[in-house]
Amino acid sequence: MYWLRTTLYECAVSREWWMLTDAYEFTIAGRLSEELLRTFEPTTSRLEDRETVFVRPIHGDGELFGVISRCEVLGLQLVGLRKLT
Repeated sequence: MYWLRTTLYECAVSREWWMLTDAYEFTIAGRLSEELLRTFEPTTSRLEDRETVFVRPIHGDGELFGVISRCEVLGLQLVGLRKLT
């Protein structure tokens, strides 16, 4: 019975966690190298004119501000941010 209760709890927690996830689109001035882009763990990325655009899941405000902070620390110019979901 303990195993069943624990498994049901884990399913509920992971379902809740998934529901709290939003996708954001970040637009950075300039072209990011593949190596630098990978550090942001994007699900998709593309180049548009002189900008790099990538999308990644964000789990709460803390993670969102962490990504914004990382851009600032790396000297990247964040020119656009859009919540997709």
